[in-house]
This record gives sequence, C-alpha cells and structure tokens, in this order.
Amino acid sequence: MRNATKRWIAGSFVLGSIFLFATPQLVLADTLDTAFDGQASSTSADSPGFYTVGEDYTMYLELSAIPFQNAPWYPWDITREYTAVVTVPVSSFRPPFGVNGFRAVGFGTGSVQIYEDETPNADPTDTSTYSDGLLLLWGTVTGMNGSGSGSPSELVMSFNTAAGDPSDGIEFMGGAGIGNVACDTGVKIEMNDAASFDPAPPSGYDENYVASWSCSATTITVEEDTWGRVKALYR
Repeated sequence: MRNATKRWIAGSFVLGSIFLFATPQLVLADTLDTAFDGQASSTSADSPGFYTVGEDYTMYLELSAIPFQNAPWYPWDITREYTAVVTVPVSSFRPPFGVNGFRAVGFGTGSVQIYEDETPNADPTDTSTYSDGLLLLWGTVTGMNGSGSGSPSELVMSFNTAAGDPSDGIEFMGGAGIGNVACDTGVKIEMNDAASFDPAPPSGYDENYVASWSCSATTITVEEDTWGRVKALYR
C-alpha cells in the first residue's frame, strides 16, 4: 500500500509538470514604430501656434527614410513612396497665457489615409501628390491633443494620443495593405508627434510636422513543451 501511494504521488508530480510546461505563455511584446514628416495647416491660415475651432487641421506627410525606421509595423518597400494625409477637426483651443505662453488644442475624431506610389512625386506645393497612389491603409484618429509654449520662433507643439488608452489613437479599418499591419489585434496606434515653426514651413502651411506612430505586437511565446523536452535542454 505504501509503494502504491509513492507511485501515485510520483505520477501526480509528473502529470502536473507536463501540464505546467504544456501551457503557452506570452513573454514579450515589442514596440513597433513608423515615422513620417512633412507639413500641416488649418483650413485658413493662422498665426504660429493658433488654431480655429471648427476648422480642419490637415497634415501632408511622407514616410521618413526607410533605413531609419525602427521595427516598423508595416513592411515598407524601399523602392516606393509612402504618403499620409491626416485630417482632424479643431474642437477646442486655449490661447497662450502665462509667462511662457502655454497653449493647448483639442481635436475631434478625424481620418487618416496612407498611399503607396511607385513614382515618388510628393510636392508640398501640390497637395494632390500626397493622395495619387494606391490607397494602402485608411482609418480613424481619435483622442488627439496638442500643447506647447514659447515665442513663435521657439515654439514647438506636441501632438499626442493617450498612451495605453485603448480608445485613443489611430485605427486602420481598411485598404489594400490592411492585412500586413503588424500591431496586436485591438491595439490602436499611438501618436507622439511634434510641430515647429522655425525654420518657416513651406508656403501655404502653418507648421512643419514630424510624426512618430507606434503600437505593440507580440514577438515571442513559450512553445508547448513536455517535461522530457525540458530535461533535454539541460543534458
């Protein structure tokens, strides 16, 4: 009876070990990034760092040099041009106040389109050149806000969506390349952007604009394993 009890305990330990090591576990998530740069403007020309409630704020952007992309969330083709057009309505604006002229701006739900073009031709003087390629990705932008301080020559505006907030960010909903976006399912892309006014932006625009859009994606999972395979690792 005593030996049977020992065998039962030993068998239970082995089965428990197999169950433990057979359970897949998520162990690492990577941050995927993509950077764009270009220029932006409201519907009507505003002074640097000023925004008119009710007007659209539109960015015309071009994918930054591909060699500088860090673990991108899309497999960009180095031989092609990628442009983005982002339009968000200005929903609130707090004019400069205080010694440093702090100001803040809020935006309503907007839209984003990314185009792929075999012939690079993006030209700030002709906005149609930013949307004349294949519509690769399209979607919505929610929860974008901006703030900054300083004189016009020193002013830098930061534009962001709330990090980690699942309700804020860029959500791609369609386009020819929708199946190649490497973000985790249900995760919106966070915006961490900036606009500057010196040097002066191209004629017809209010600001120079630099965009950094990131998301998380699963990169490694623990494979299903057995006690025998684990022991083999240590032989």
